[in-house]
Amino acid sequence: MSDETAAYDLHRLLAPRSIAVVGGGAAARVVAQCLKLGFPGPIWPVHPTRVEMAGVACLPSLDALPDVPDAVFLGVNRHATVAAVAHLAAIGAGGAVCYGSGFAEAGEAELQGELVAAAGSMPLLGPNCYGYVNTFDRVALWPDEHGCTTFERGAAIVSQSGNVAVNLTFQQRGLRLGAMLSVGNQATVGTEDCIAALLDDDRITTIGMFVEAVRDPQRFARVAMRACEQGVPLVALQTGRSMTGAEIATSHTGSLAGRTAAYDAMFERYGVATVRTPAELIETLKLLDHGGPIAGKRIVSLSCSGGE
Repeated sequence: MSDETAAYDLHRLLAPRSIAVVGGGAAARVVAQCLKLGFPGPIWPVHPTRVEMAGVACLPSLDALPDVPDAVFLGVNRHATVAAVAHLAAIGAGGAVCYGSGFAEAGEAELQGELVAAAGSMPLLGPNCYGYVNTFDRVALWPDEHGCTTFERGAAIVSQSGNVAVNLTFQQRGLRLGAMLSVGNQATVGTEDCIAALLDDDRITTIGMFVEAVRDPQRFARVAMRACEQGVPLVALQTGRSMTGAEIATSHTGSLAGRTAAYDAMFERYGVATVRTPAELIETLKLLDHGGPIAGKRIVSLSCSGGE
């Protein structure tokens, strides 16, 4: 990355020229989604017994890959995920999406530590995440349907919740949503890393966040200031605001949700707009995508009737 705010170089992972997918049904759906978007590079499905995935011939193992992949989707169980990550890091892969669950969010912090150690300097999205859709580069390491369509420029969203991410892609409010990133447990790559990477792409006009907790507040602050300098507005929907919500966040992605007032103060200080609902997130991103950053605090609202 071109800025000290980025801890990982995510370019190969998020805008790959070659892809490998490992696993069964989830991996096959990733192949189908990439083909649907028109991914221009090679796709290498890996499975020990399957002949093909979505019409693309399978390789029996990672050892059979014809070249080092830029991005890899791992749709295998948690122990196989750790082994695959170690192999990919050793051959110099650009990064991996870890779809599998059963790590820190399930009380298996030690296993997640093994995953981080296996990755070394190779970036990981997840584990316990859906991956990403990047329609700007026609790639979707995403094992499900999505509602994103291709745009030359538009908004991006980074979400700690995979289910929320899926639902937001199907918005029908006119938002030019070109990229959706699901970060899950954030074992290595966090929300702030994804934002830093998105800020390197001048096709991104504004960035939304669905966050349970900010992992590294100091680095998040640096990223937010960089976004302000570049004129790319950030919008945050922070969950876990109640005691019950905080408990759910911990069991969901292993996040330790913070106090509402502390988050609100941090977001206000560093110019991050805050919203309370997914609908507000979409509408605010749409406003900023079309109108750009707002220069001041003086806003006029017009409506066709007093009842509105």
